[in-house]
Amino acid sequence: MTNFRWAALALCLCCSGALALDGTLIVANRSGGSISFIDLTAGVEIARVPIGPVIPHEVAVSPDGTKALTSEYGPEDDHGQHIVLIDVASASIEARIDLGPESRPHTPLFLPDGRHAVATMQESDLLALVDLEARSVVRTYPTGGRDGHMVRLSPDGSRAYVTSRGAEGALSVIFLDEERDPVVIETGLGAEGMDVTADGSEIWVANRREETISVIDAESLEVVATLESRPFSGRIAMGPGGYAIVPNGGGRQSPVPRHVRLWDVDSRTLVAEVPLEGEPYEGNFGALIHDGTAFVADPGEGLIQIYDLDGGLSNRRVLIDNHDAPDGMAWTPVRVDAMAVAVQARSSGGTDRTGSGTPSSGTDRQDAGPPPDLTGIWMQDRGNWSIEDLPFTSQGREQHASKRAPNAVEACTVHHFGQTITAPFPIEILQREDRATFLYELQHEVRRIFMDGRDHPETLYPTIMGHSIGRWEGETLVVDTTGLREGWFRPEGVPYTEQAHVVERYTLNAAGDEIAVELVLSDPVYYTEPVEVTRTFTLMPDGEIFEYVCVVSEYLYE
Repeated sequence: MTNFRWAALALCLCCSGALALDGTLIVANRSGGSISFIDLTAGVEIARVPIGPVIPHEVAVSPDGTKALTSEYGPEDDHGQHIVLIDVASASIEARIDLGPESRPHTPLFLPDGRHAVATMQESDLLALVDLEARSVVRTYPTGGRDGHMVRLSPDGSRAYVTSRGAEGALSVIFLDEERDPVVIETGLGAEGMDVTADGSEIWVANRREETISVIDAESLEVVATLESRPFSGRIAMGPGGYAIVPNGGGRQSPVPRHVRLWDVDSRTLVAEVPLEGEPYEGNFGALIHDGTAFVADPGEGLIQIYDLDGGLSNRRVLIDNHDAPDGMAWTPVRVDAMAVAVQARSSGGTDRTGSGTPSSGTDRQDAGPPPDLTGIWMQDRGNWSIEDLPFTSQGREQHASKRAPNAVEACTVHHFGQTITAPFPIEILQREDRATFLYELQHEVRRIFMDGRDHPETLYPTIMGHSIGRWEGETLVVDTTGLREGWFRPEGVPYTEQAHVVERYTLNAAGDEIAVELVLSDPVYYTEPVEVTRTFTLMPDGEIFEYVCVVSEYLYE
């Protein structure tokens, strides 16, 4: 019998930077008009639902987490008139419910019963009450203000609070269960962002054009406090822990520096303020609090950032980058069924794994047929590296000879791009028309390959996984990656610098059970010519991506 005595133990549950989050973050994307489903456990966008050119700004989740609602808000010259009901598990649209012409719905919300919803109708200054099962508008309520934009509910769902941006700026209190006129409370110019405290006792309204936040008592329906805010504070998000976050930014012709502020709701005091990175941007921000974490969506930078609330907006991390103008967000404990989404996409596109069958729409391939389907779980090999024959520069040879790559497996440290994509661990590929996502079992790294025709950004901050774009050349997926942080491809010493440029070519065989991978590494600092490597992915029909638990230990055998 062998006994193990642990002299040292460190556990690292590695999931997209160890965020320790679960469930699904649902995001409204202004650019292109869609709704994204981000699996927080994997830290990856697992599905996307197109809404259309009448772009959504906000999204809400039903009380049981199974449904989501968004709206066709649209740009100034193309207003929408529908709210859109979505099934979360399958990431599919269940219904588009018509609110009528001149509605331009901005914010939809579920009522506590889950069957009914309300939605602001900005162009007509009405609030719609909708029966989601009947797919129809039950009635409308006048808001009493101009440009009714955001809506929030009292905890019991008997009242709706609507901010009106026009005229002097106001909060309208609408009594959903009573036949009475709304109470209109003037708050300040540009009244827009709003939220209700967890106990329903107060409503906070951000007045974008006055640099103030109005605090309204829910019983007296009077402004009981006015707080100073940053210029163009357009959103407020509260959580059950007694915090509120208020991002600011915008200004159209004169955009202002952006910040996120953290408020203690009970004392109405400012706890912390952190600047948001990037250049001033004319638009608003999405904001959400869930489970002690603040989520801030930055449409201008294409980022979703997260902060710890208890540390005073500490420990900033980027959840998603290079995203399509993310705006409103909502959280649900329900996770998207990735296999159901894949089956749905495959059936709607009429394609099989090798690409034969009915052509799919929106393809740029010359034969107008669907591309091969790389979706699945694959085992990747290391590749045919010839370490002794690498064409090093003098600097590259010095780096190769003087230092070997740290053993990230033994040390439980972050792997480099090169190590991650060539380690003999399983990989799951999720493929759709505009993006491929590679989920690596090794440290649960995630790689997004954009296939929507975009180029690499002119300015890239080096990251571990870099920035990847892809395109189809016949039956081969070509992936171009740059913006990498310096690292290593092999533990034996295949280094690369931030000037590295990696091109990969993925070609599926006729049987659909192997992918031939050609990799070309170019780095003028360390190599006199490109380094070419071939690799093979083998399909694992019944394979799984297991939890990756990293353990640092010293064993003493007795």
